[in-house]
Formats: sequence, structure tokens, C-alpha cells
Amino acid sequence: MNGASFASQGLEDYTSLEGGIVGSFAEPSIPLSSRDGRRSDLPRKYEPKALNPLHHEILRRLLLGDSHKEIASILNCTVATVSNVANSGLGREKISVMTAEADLNSVEIAKQIRETAPRAVEVMRELLDDEAVSFAVKYRAAADILDRAGHGAVKKIDMRKTLTELSMEDLERLNEAARNRMVQAGLMIDVSGE
Repeated sequence: MNGASFASQGLEDYTSLEGGIVGSFAEPSIPLSSRDGRRSDLPRKYEPKALNPLHHEILRRLLLGDSHKEIASILNCTVATVSNVANSGLGREKISVMTAEADLNSVEIAKQIRETAPRAVEVMRELLDDEAVSFAVKYRAAADILDRAGHGAVKKIDMRKTLTELSMEDLERLNEAARNRMVQAGLMIDVSGE
């Protein structure tokens, strides 16, 4: 390639010296971000001038953590529409405002919970001590208290999406530890004589 063909692509001329290329890229006329597929600094093709009710719902669902695809399906619009609204200047500004409002609301709610918690505990204590209250109500109240204290029933954990790589050494160590626990609990008899 000669210098003229580089220059036509928005790059500085190159000089050939003994078969090698010397020179450096100048500031290209095409922004780097648009040449390699990243977001461009150039004006967007679609930039909403105002947010309509659909845009507000898209942004609300984004704030709740829904994916672009889920939002498009729920709101019967295209994924491109969701992306355009989310990445528009107005969309990013509105999400920023909504996030700040949610943070303030969370702080206020946490404060109210801290203030109300002692009264709620007292009500639960009275409920548990009241002879007129049925056993079922007392049981649910007790289970709720234990759950909130971190002593609730075991929750089902979906392990299908968990990937762990263990070496043979790790597996042998785990098997040995399990055997020792079973022997200590009396669930297994050690016949190896060790």
C-alpha cells in the first residue's frame, strides 16, 4: 500500500524505507470507536427528543433489572427500541434520576424499619405468649422470627448453573473428610483398622 491509499482512509502518510514501513497513525478522520464496533461519539441515528409513556416503562423495567429482550417481549416492541431508549441521552439521564430516587427511598424505608422493628418484635412476643391464639398462628409467627434471624428452613439451591473444577486430590480430601464425619456420627463403621 502506498501513502496515498492510507491517506484516503484518514491515516497519515507512510514512507517506505528498505522494504519497511515507517510512520505513525495520525488522528483518524473516522473515530476509532466506530471502526471497531464500540459506541461511537458521532450523533445517534435515533435520539428521542422527549420520553413518552413507553420510554418511561422501558426505563422503569431496566431499573428493575429486566433484560432488553424481556422488556421488548413484555412491551411488544423491538430490542432495538429498548436499546435506543436505554442508551439515549434522555434515557441515561432519567435512569440516573430514578436510581437516585430509589436510593433515597431505600434509605427512608430502612430508617422506618429500624424505628418500627422493636414494636414488631414486642407484638410477636405477645402473640406467642397469648393463650387465645391458635397453635398454627403461633407456629407461623415463630417460623417467621427464626427465618428473619437467620435460622429458617433450608432453602432449595439450584446447582445446575454452578460449575466447580476439583482435582483428584481435592476429591480424595473431600471423601476422607466425609468418611471421618460419618464415623464420628456413628453412621459408618471404620473397618480399615487405622
